[in-house]
This record gives sequence, structure tokens and C-alpha cells, in this order.
Amino acid sequence: MTATKKKICLLLAGGTWTVDKTKNMLAVNKADDMNAWLATMPELAILSDLELHFVADEEAVVGVDLWSEVAQFLVEQQDNFDGFVLVTKAESLVSTAVALNFLLQNFAKTLVVTASQMSGLYTKDKKERMQALIATQGGLGLRSNLINAVQVAGAALSPVAIMFGSRLVASTKASLEYQQGRYILSSVDDDYLAKIDFGISFKNNLNYSQTGQRNFTKLSQEVCILSDCLVGSYLWPKEAFGAYKAVLLILASEDLDKKKKDYLQALNKPIILYHPQFIQAEKDFMTLTACTKETAIAKVLWLVENIEPQDWQKMLKSNVIDEFVNF
Repeated sequence: MTATKKKICLLLAGGTWTVDKTKNMLAVNKADDMNAWLATMPELAILSDLELHFVADEEAVVGVDLWSEVAQFLVEQQDNFDGFVLVTKAESLVSTAVALNFLLQNFAKTLVVTASQMSGLYTKDKKERMQALIATQGGLGLRSNLINAVQVAGAALSPVAIMFGSRLVASTKASLEYQQGRYILSSVDDDYLAKIDFGISFKNNLNYSQTGQRNFTKLSQEVCILSDCLVGSYLWPKEAFGAYKAVLLILASEDLDKKKKDYLQALNKPIILYHPQFIQAEKDFMTLTACTKETAIAKVLWLVENIEPQDWQKMLKSNVIDEFVNF
């Protein structure tokens, strides 16, 4: 008896560059491009009952508005599909996955995020890189990423995950680095949900969360994200912070000198200090640590939009989506 195919929704939001058998380049920049693009990957129709949904073109800004749109769509459509795959730009792959993880906490369907090695509308300046990828890898990686992602989307998987190359990584543990002309995905604590060799080998005991689903559809656009090297510089006079509800300061080291502390205190804004491993206790500031930078940013954007200010400190110390990691 033939097994029933899983019904998978494939959302396209940039990062869709691929090549056909004759090495012609294709990408999805409008809904009318989807059928020709999908025809280059006939394996996907064999693996699943696939439905495509156009979100954004290759030049779209991948950020808060797009994440909110995707989250809203997933909430509305979750009962109509067995799983979801989102294709977006590699350079924003981790940020997108972890943002959706905060928006869709304990989501009851599997969501896998993936990408091509290339993105953008204009490719002339990327021609040499494209040719090198095609010569060394036979393509831009999207076809194999999608084949694996569609298979994973039909399995039970609680955290939002990234499928890229030969690895499946939880969004909160993902690190995507650009090395020698291509992006490489890894886990910051060497913990993988699955690895791909001749098949997909899942980590043991993967399942949907037993905790109740919590859906959010918005992240804040009123957080100033700042590197500590710019604190007090002419680029950021104090009046520039007027429109922000909070400041997230990405620390290069584990503490702040007195001059920077005085400057931050004078802003009269909630200040959140972030360092991945350790921060000296600061009575005047909130702190966030033990997570990746992309996770820290997404958590603060979610927090400022959806949590009452008096609860920010408590929530920063809470493991909301299992985001705390040991580096």
C-alpha cells in the first residue's frame, strides 16, 4: 500500500536562485515565476503534496514586516498542511528562523527554513561566484536543501529549524558563516537535530512540544540595536534615541567602562546589555546572555512588542523557546 504523501506548504521569500539541467539560472520574483522554477525540481512533487505560496521577491527587505506576514500566514494555515518550508535569503537565514521561533512558540506543525547560496535580483556582480559554485557543487545548493527540507517538514519537529547543506539545526543554536565563497551551517554547541548522509538521521526523541502553543504576529520596530564601540560616538547623539522604547547593546567584552555607563544612564531608556557568554552584574541595566546574537536580537524585539515593561527583566532570564545554550 502506498503511503499518503504529506501536504507541505512551500513559502518563497527570496533566496530562490537555482539552475536547471542546462545551467540556466532561475529565481522567483513574482508568483508567475513559480511553476517554471518548481519544474527544475521534480523530486519535490514525488516527495510530497506540495503547495507554493509567494511571499516576497529577491530584492525584498527581510525583516520585521516580512516575519510578521509569514507568522500570520502560518497561524491561519496551520490546520491545512502537515508542515511548512520557508525559502529566504541565506544572509538572513538564522535571523528569520529565530524570529519565527519567538513569534510561533511551540508551533504545532514543523517549520523548516532554507535557502540558496545566492540571493538578490542583480546577478552580474555575482557571476564569478555563481560559476564557481556551479563548477564545484553542480549548482547553488537549493535543490538538495529543498529536497531535505521537504522531507523534514513531514516529520514531527518542535523548534523552528534550519536545513542547509548536510545539517539540520535548531534556530537558536544555528551559526551560518561565509567561508571560501559559500555559506556553511553549524551548531554553536555541536548539537544537531539531524545530519544528512545517504539519508536523514534524526536525533532521538524529537517530537512536538507538549506545552501549549503561543502565537504572536508582531515584533517591535522601536528597539535601537547598537554595538558598544559606537556608544557615545558622534554617530549616536543622545537625541537620536528619542523614538526608541529600548536599547539593546551588543557588547564586545564582558563589561563596560564608566564613561559608557554614564552615557547610557543619561539616555533615560531601558538598556539591555548582551554578551553571548558572560556579563558583569549591572544594577542599572538589564542583561541577556547564554544565547546567540541573532537569538538575543529576536528575543528583545519580541519582548518589547509583546511583554509589559515591568516583566522584561524576568523574561530576559527565562528560557522562553529553549534559547539558552552552552558555548
